[in-house]
Amino acid sequence: MTRVRNESGQTLIFVALAMPVVLGFMGLGIDVGYMRYVKRQVQMAADAAAMAAASEISSCGTPGCSALTTAAETAVSTDNSFPNVTQSTGCSPSPSAGATVVLVNNPPVCLPLGNSAGQDPHNGNNGYVETIVAKNVGTFFARVFGANSATISARAEAGVGNSKNCLYVLDPTGAPSVNMASGSIKLEMPTCNMYIDSSSSDALQIGGDNEIDATSIQIVGSYQKTGSPTLTPTPTTGAASQSDPLSYLVKPTVGSCTYTNYATGKGQGTKTLTAGTYCGGISITNGWSVNLSPGLYILEGGGLNISGSGTTSSLSTGGDGSGGVTFFLTGNKTYAYAPVNIGSGVTVNIGAPTSGTYAGILFFQDSSASGATSTSVNSFNGGSTCTLNGALYFPTTTVDYANGNSSEYTLVVAYDFNVSGNSYIQTNWPAGESPVKNTNAVLGE
Repeated sequence: MTRVRNESGQTLIFVALAMPVVLGFMGLGIDVGYMRYVKRQVQMAADAAAMAAASEISSCGTPGCSALTTAAETAVSTDNSFPNVTQSTGCSPSPSAGATVVLVNNPPVCLPLGNSAGQDPHNGNNGYVETIVAKNVGTFFARVFGANSATISARAEAGVGNSKNCLYVLDPTGAPSVNMASGSIKLEMPTCNMYIDSSSSDALQIGGDNEIDATSIQIVGSYQKTGSPTLTPTPTTGAASQSDPLSYLVKPTVGSCTYTNYATGKGQGTKTLTAGTYCGGISITNGWSVNLSPGLYILEGGGLNISGSGTTSSLSTGGDGSGGVTFFLTGNKTYAYAPVNIGSGVTVNIGAPTSGTYAGILFFQDSSASGATSTSVNSFNGGSTCTLNGALYFPTTTVDYANGNSSEYTLVVAYDFNVSGNSYIQTNWPAGESPVKNTNAVLGE
């Protein structure tokens, strides 16, 4: 009996000695479980912040505007009830005790944990926003081991998909702002929406047996019909005014002249042009065939002129966006602003870049260039031999449009818009590449 009593006493001693260890592991288990719970909450907050910020991208004037951060912080503090929310910088934020920090980047610049450079497909894309939420959380039992708190962080990306809007006419009082009053005209936009900002009672004039076929026709004012035109669907009048959807674009810096008064000249042949500043513009005539190397072509006055005199002139980049180009049209006192003139009978096959600062932008008119007014008319009259894949952005000038159906995806933003012939505007953009975005955000990862 004595031996059993002694063994019982030894067992009690072992149990007493083991209890702190057992309780310690139990405490660590509670801490780990709590941290996992907080991690889920932080990830949900990061997702909500990214979605909220991305919803503001379309209304921002510039990438990374303050509205993105405001929306993200509100989503974290108000919608997800996180305390002491402040803004952060750097890809590895470290909040103070009890605080939460929110990092917002547009475009994304911090690669996800575990990813190497180039593995984030949205890195550097202005159409996406990145958020990192980090929260300082106090521990319970881990304090015994000197760990009083831990930082829990999560990252999310969100973007906005392609918009189904493909024609914006910005003149607030134009009468008409869209002119289809004469000729034999069919404007086909079967996959997209048309917006006319003019408040005039004849913001749209359409006559004869002319036709518009679109997903929707939205007019701030109203429209006038003569003859028996067809509008599908019936326009919505009294619609809300639409702001310039590409106002966020940042104008490039205009450097010294790479070329001056460039013209193909007499004779015929093939030439290759490289990106640069073309003071006095680019003129292609007399049957020359011109190939464009990828990049940004700054037209410092002079505009872009393509015409044929008995022979066919051509301009090409591949048209599908591979090796794409952007034309920036501006002007100064020495080289006066001039518009685009693509004449009938020429062959044009050009496309915008599919990545980078001007992804999706084929023509970009400087809205502040002297002489760039509504009386400046940009003529796209190439017909079925004219392929223009990308945005035609002329916010303060007029577009005359008689393009055929070759273009796979086109977006027109113009001050006023005149249509002739059978013209097509289509929105079959590659996924995510339209420069005009929806306001509904979707998580990117």
